[in-house]
Amino acid sequence: MFQPLALIDSIPAILWTADSATLAFTWVSRGAEQLLGYPCEEWLQSPTFWRDHIHPDDRRSVITAVQSDKGGDQEIAYRMIASNGRVVNLRDIVSSRTVDGRRELFGVMFDVTAERKAHDALAQSEANYRRLVHTSPDAIGVHTKGRYIYANPKFVEIFGAHHESEIIGRDVYTFVHSDFREIVRQRLVSIAVGDIVPMVHEKMVRLDGRVIDAEVMAIPVVFDGASAVQVVIRDVTDRMRTDERLRLLAAGTNEAIWEGDYTSNSFWTNDQFRRLLGDAPDLAAAQRIWQERLHPEDRDAQIARLKERIERGVDHWTEEYRIRTLAGEYIRVLERGRRVVDANGKPIRVIGAMLDLTPFEPR
Repeated sequence: MFQPLALIDSIPAILWTADSATLAFTWVSRGAEQLLGYPCEEWLQSPTFWRDHIHPDDRRSVITAVQSDKGGDQEIAYRMIASNGRVVNLRDIVSSRTVDGRRELFGVMFDVTAERKAHDALAQSEANYRRLVHTSPDAIGVHTKGRYIYANPKFVEIFGAHHESEIIGRDVYTFVHSDFREIVRQRLVSIAVGDIVPMVHEKMVRLDGRVIDAEVMAIPVVFDGASAVQVVIRDVTDRMRTDERLRLLAAGTNEAIWEGDYTSNSFWTNDQFRRLLGDAPDLAAAQRIWQERLHPEDRDAQIARLKERIERGVDHWTEEYRIRTLAGEYIRVLERGRRVVDANGKPIRVIGAMLDLTPFEPR
């Protein structure tokens, strides 16, 4: 046999009725015991039970909303204190009807605590993300449908604006040099279909027309609930100018210049070094080749000095010795070197320059 009361009591919600004037509950379903832990009898015996168990910070606004009698259904979000002291977030759909000449309230309460926690966690995560983006040392902008909708302070600074409002609404290509627009277009197409695009070098244009060199990365994101593209831009103009100056300096000197990186095992040389001694694939190979090319009469002494420098942690040195060139002849070189360490004193790079002294020796 169909039992409507049993069906109502099985619903994971609190169904209730109350007097609209006093807010005293006249009936409550068994869901009240399941969700809040209080026996249904307590809800009915005390005329102020419901209002007494609303969270103090929500009580006034909830009672005001319920008694306003706007007509139709109201959806009210508030908190109640459960029998074990737990705070429960509720969504209460309330309506009022006239029954036997009296105005009564009818409601259905749903426990939305888990939903609320998830919402708060997401909101906190988004707030943390926005703080990180806002304070990032890199320029970060977000665009959708081809126009910027967000720019952090560094973005504003790099592109010569005074305020974010000078960036918002501008077309993406406003800041892209004409030589790179087709590349950017292709990258945006790739992002639109879900591909990951690597960081690339681009030339970009400030609002004042000045061209800058930049490293640019773009990824798809969801911003304010909509699909968008986040662009991360690092201005490398000064670094590239410095690199160019160093390249020209290294190419114009008569010294053989080299640099080794302990962390990556990489080894860099200038043209003069390669003309005299050839090239090496990495730092470890360069050290081995150097030892093999040392003059037999200098080899033991130079290897011993190298070991001593490493053990003592010597950061600067000057040495004079003989070494065999690519042409197979021995030349006398003056080597000046420097070791670079990190904040903890751990070596990270080693730099040196060799001057061929042969032309200066008496004949």
